[in-house]
Order: sequence, then structure tokens, then C-alpha cells
Amino acid sequence: MSKKLFIQLHRPIVASDLYRSINPAKFLGPVLRDYGVQLLLQYDFTLHPDLAATVIHRHMPAELLVYLMARQSRGMRLAFDTDDDMLSIPNWSPAHPSAQQRNESITSRMVADQVWVSTRTLGNYVDAWGPAKSARSIVMPNLIDLDSWSGGDDHPKDDKIIRICWAGTATHTEDVKLLSPVLDAILPKYPHVQFIYFGEELPAWMVEKWFDRVHHSEWVSLSRYPARLRYLSPHIFLCPLVDEPFCRGKSAIKAFEATLAGAAVIASPLPPYQIEQEPIWGFASTTAEWIERISELIEDREKRQRQHGKALEVVSARWSWQNSSYSQLWLAAMLDLMNYKPADAPPSSPKQLQSGDLITCTKSGREWKILSINAESGTVRVESIGRSPQILGLISINDLKRLADGHIFSDGLTILTA
Repeated sequence: MSKKLFIQLHRPIVASDLYRSINPAKFLGPVLRDYGVQLLLQYDFTLHPDLAATVIHRHMPAELLVYLMARQSRGMRLAFDTDDDMLSIPNWSPAHPSAQQRNESITSRMVADQVWVSTRTLGNYVDAWGPAKSARSIVMPNLIDLDSWSGGDDHPKDDKIIRICWAGTATHTEDVKLLSPVLDAILPKYPHVQFIYFGEELPAWMVEKWFDRVHHSEWVSLSRYPARLRYLSPHIFLCPLVDEPFCRGKSAIKAFEATLAGAAVIASPLPPYQIEQEPIWGFASTTAEWIERISELIEDREKRQRQHGKALEVVSARWSWQNSSYSQLWLAAMLDLMNYKPADAPPSSPKQLQSGDLITCTKSGREWKILSINAESGTVRVESIGRSPQILGLISINDLKRLADGHIFSDGLTILTA
């Protein structure tokens, strides 16, 4: 009999459902079945009598959490998953939680056997909420499904009108306000530029100043978002963020999506977008920097194409479900939640490690590159991948799984248990 892992969906579906539930189920569901795990995604919470584990997303109403804790005391496992710092959502955001929701988030995280987050920065914030059963959050990055964006990743070929786009809901009104003085400089200077506001109601300041230069594309359902953004065909996409804890804990999905829609991206230099040692997007902090970065891309088509092409290559290779080794972080956490034991593994032919392979820490998300392997002596030379690469000395193959605070690594295909 298979073990059941339950994940509840919101109604209607929101972005966190797509990135934290639907996409993982699509790509890992078949693999989990091989391990005897049945993944259940449902809109309404159903009290299945034989659940082995349940994933709580952001918060769980108190009456349901009490039930789950009772089930937990009889062996069911709980994971708390979030891609936002629920305690730092600013007052100006429509998503600002009530005191009850904040308490439900704190309690849900406190009793969970595992805590899942989308970035290490977010994990550090969540880990500081207070005491919890789980010692440290597990980083399970948001990855993009290339299938949803197929056919739209070419950079626009027609430059008669340069389309600059921002996209988002009312939860990001303060972020887009950062662009007000930027548009005041860019739009008069470049009459062939059109600014696209892809969102809900146009901000009053934008209507008053630039109504005749702004195209308002109304917000659409999540399922229609990829097609609409590809249809808008932006040359340049802007990702400004207010520098505060809530925004620092976000992930790069907006820039991923814009890249796959064909745009060259300029973003605030904050942790959500600082995901690669060598930047793949343009960065701007001050108003002057935003104006300079945007002007460069307006005037230099080749630079736009190079920037987009580089970002597209990296996002597709390292941040997609189809190609990223990070998918194994999800698999490892799910199997651990289900009390999977290595002896339960289905038959497989493990990939042999070789020079150039990347291994990834399942909890910190930190990557290491294998420089050389000496099978005779049983040692490996690795280099940490990050802003300050550090060459480590010879390490025992058996110590691979103990690197970086004792966490297990994956090589992109199999869990290393050497």
C-alpha cells in the first residue's frame, strides 16, 4: 500500500500553488510513486484516514491544525512550507496578515517536523520566528516549468517601438512607485518607448503623468499569464523591490518568467535576484542607475540580446524543473518527510560522479563543483560555488555527504550515500 502525502491548494490557484505544489507534483509525482508515495493535491482539506504526511502552506486554521497535531502524535508527519516571510509583510500590502493568521503561521511552523522555504535569506527570517521542532529550514528553490513558456523566449525583433514592462498585483504598489522618477526621465527622452503596466488598476501617479504613454494590460488568471506576457513581447522588463525584509525574502520567479518571455531584465540588487556568481540581469539601485541601465538597453540592441541570451541559457539550465539539479532538493526533502529509508529505494543505476559535476547541499542550497576524483585514494577535490569561491583540499568521498554542516548532497540524479 502506498503512503499518502497531502498538499492543499488555494481556490483560485495562486502563484505559490504553482511553484510550491503543482510544478513539484508534475515532475516528482512519477518518481515518488516509484518509492511508494502517492501525492495528493486537492482544493479542500480532506481528512484522509491514512495520510502519512501533510504539507501546511503559510498557515493552517487553528481548528484544522489541532486535528493535524493529534494525527501527528500518532505518527503522521507535518511540513510547513512558505515562500514569503509572513511576519514581515508590510502594512501597505493587501496581503498583510491578520493577527490570527500570523499566530497560525507561527504555530504551524513551530510544530512542523520540517520547514520548507524558497531561499536561504527567507529561511533565515523564518528560522528567527521563535522556537520550533525543526532545527533549521530546508531550502527548496522555486523552479520554472519550461513547458509553460515554450515558443516565446526569443527577444523581440522589431525596435520601432521599445516596450518596457512591469508586472504585478496590488501587493507590489510600493515597488512600482520606485519607477516614478525613472519614467519622468525616460519617457520624454525616448518618444519611441512604450511603458506597459501589466497589473490591476493603474496607479494614480501614472495616470496623471503618463496616461498617453502607458499601455495598461489588465491582470489575468495564473493559467493565462505566460501567454499574455509573451503576447506583450517586452524588450525590457523591470523588477524593482523596496529594500525591506519582506522583499529580501522573495524569490526570482518574476525575472525567470520575464526572461522566458524574451525580455532583458533589470532588477534591484537584492537577494531574490542575486542568484548567480556572475550576474545574468542588469542591476540598478538609485534612480540614476535605473535611468542609466534602461537607457543603455534602449539604445543598444546587441547588448539587450546578449543580456537576454545569457539569462535565458542560465535560467533554462539551472532554474528549471527540466534541467536543474535543485529538483533533487525537493525529492530529498519529500522522501525524508515520508520517513524514507535508503533500503526502500527502487532499483536504479546510480550516476558515476566525474569531474565537472555539481553537488548541492539539500538544506543550505549551496553548490560545490567537483574538480577531480582520485578513485584509488578515495578522495575528491571540490570548489565551492558562490561570490567568494573557496578551493578545498582533498576530501574523502565518504565525507561528501558531511560537507557544509553535515547535510547530504545530491548530484542532480541520485542522492549521494557513498
